[in-house]
Amino acid sequence: MSINYEGTEDVRLRKVTNLTKHNKSFTKKDGELMDDMFGRLHVLLNNLEALGQTYSKAQINLKVLTKFIKVWEPKP
Repeated sequence: MSINYEGTEDVRLRKVTNLTKHNKSFTKKDGELMDDMFGRLHVLLNNLEALGQTYSKAQINLKVLTKFIKVWEPKP
């Protein structure tokens, strides 16, 4: 019988699904410092990596940049 610390495969898949949803909907909170936002993202990505779901640096960078496009657009 082999059940490791992370639990059964079903539990692992549920955790990955839940964390992936959080990753897809990840945004910077109003008034949040950049360091705090990156800290939250880092924890989320570390949890996903521990469950076998990894992202390249390019994917992570693109995610962060797309969240700030509205901030950098010139005001009319």
